[in-house]
Amino acid sequence: MIRVLIVNSPSRSKLLVAAALLLALAVGAVSILLTAYHNYEASPSPYSVPLPEVAPTAPISQRVVVVVSDGLRSDLAVEMKNIGSLSRRPDASYHTAVTAVPSLSLPGWTAIMTGAGPLVSGVRTNAFEGSPAPVESLFETARRAGKRTAIAGAATEWDQLFRGQSDEVYVAPFPSGRGSDGEKDSDPLVARALAGPAELMLLYFPAVDDASHYYGPFSDDGVNAMLGFDRRVGEIASRLDFTRDTLIVTSDHGHIDAGGHGGYEDLARGATLLMVGRGISKSGPQAVSQTDIAPTIAVLLGVGRPRDAEGMPLFGSISADSAAEAEAAQIHEAALRRRIAANYEVISREQAPDASVEVLREEIRAASWRRAISESMGRIPIGVLLVALFAMIIRLTGGLKARSVGAALVCMGLAALAVWSSGFTWSMSYFNVSGDESGLLLAALGATVLGMAMAGLIVGNRTTSGAWQQAMSVSAVIVFICGLSASLLMIYYGPNTGWRMPDLRFSWAMFIVPTLVGVASVVGIPLAAATAALAHKVSAKSSEVQPPDKVPGPDSEPDPDVDEGPDSDS
Repeated sequence: MIRVLIVNSPSRSKLLVAAALLLALAVGAVSILLTAYHNYEASPSPYSVPLPEVAPTAPISQRVVVVVSDGLRSDLAVEMKNIGSLSRRPDASYHTAVTAVPSLSLPGWTAIMTGAGPLVSGVRTNAFEGSPAPVESLFETARRAGKRTAIAGAATEWDQLFRGQSDEVYVAPFPSGRGSDGEKDSDPLVARALAGPAELMLLYFPAVDDASHYYGPFSDDGVNAMLGFDRRVGEIASRLDFTRDTLIVTSDHGHIDAGGHGGYEDLARGATLLMVGRGISKSGPQAVSQTDIAPTIAVLLGVGRPRDAEGMPLFGSISADSAAEAEAAQIHEAALRRRIAANYEVISREQAPDASVEVLREEIRAASWRRAISESMGRIPIGVLLVALFAMIIRLTGGLKARSVGAALVCMGLAALAVWSSGFTWSMSYFNVSGDESGLLLAALGATVLGMAMAGLIVGNRTTSGAWQQAMSVSAVIVFICGLSASLLMIYYGPNTGWRMPDLRFSWAMFIVPTLVGVASVVGIPLAAATAALAHKVSAKSSEVQPPDKVPGPDSEPDPDVDEGPDSDS
């Protein structure tokens, strides 16, 4: 009788069940995360509630011209020749308009012209497809007050967001070139709009954003695009009479140094805001909210206020007599309180207290926390069920072993290294141009498959169990780690984040990385199994030619990954 070592390995049927559960969980996790992100982008805002019209105030300016450069950073704009010169005038103020997160174009455009942030407007990303935006815009407010409006410049989603709300639209095809000449087709249309009767005018130029995305704001193309925009600002200013007209130069967001936006970085959120001309007084530069721009324009034109605006007029930069300013402040404060009270009632599902705006904001923070905790507690059983499923998979694949955990950590470490080396910054600003998403996907998939191959070598080198079982065991650990983070995200936010904005510093990475690595680990199972089998075969052959003094004797330590089985037939 010869005594041999037999591994208590799972049966083939158990491995098949584990493989089916792994695949189902991977597909399910991706589906849930994609559904949650789709709901975040596309679900209608619950804050779109009817609010009363806001009474007009005495006009200060006869015409307000709003010039928007897509992607122009505040710190760079003030260094330009014309914008810098205008900012130094005694009737000018220069500020940084801080955007919401995500710092994207459509949410920024909506905030500029409505005063509503992405939570209230429902325009949360550039994927918004509604038309028009479900919040009142300055075009509607001005029209109600009898003012004429116009949009001119490059054709973009501006008309989608405010379709049918502007009296005149002069747009050229989106510029195909990048740099200083990319917007030349817009110039005659802008001149035509400036010569027209519109008292509220929006002029849009996209070249800075386009060049910054592809080449970075400090590249030759990026600098040329900014110089081209600055030249156009100078030409527009020369056509205005600042004794009766007001020029506002702003942007929807900024760019990080490498080019890109969407994230929470100060450079990406730092939009330009120059106000010069009639009704503007000199004030020191400061950080203001992007939602303050629309109420400020409304005060200058005396048209009331967009009903959904969440900001306040920048009275520190407005030149008006004290009585008129006091009246406007009272009207805007009351309108803002109605908006904030409506927000509180949506979140808390109870009537708002009779309190100031500051107190209501504090109440909203407390109510948001209470509701988030309450909803999260209700989803805990789902999380427990998911953990139980993962535990079952690990059990079916032979249990949790140090070698499998170590191989899984090596695999995930390689994937994380590949993601990090590709430039991913845990921020939406990483996805700079079309194709960056696929670049991250390929980096994560490639590194994880390589990691799975190395994991197969690790677990197959010294163990005598089957290659498929070892590969399944490693993959189960990986999917468990990734699935746990995805489960935490779902427990906290749920599949629909309509009433609150996710904190993208926390949730963005949890949306992307667990999905990629979890799927890649399942894809890599066959490769891990093949390398595990190869490693075991090589290890077995090498053990057959060991010298006699290396053959395990009766007093040798057993392999920790195997168990002693019953005696077999000789």
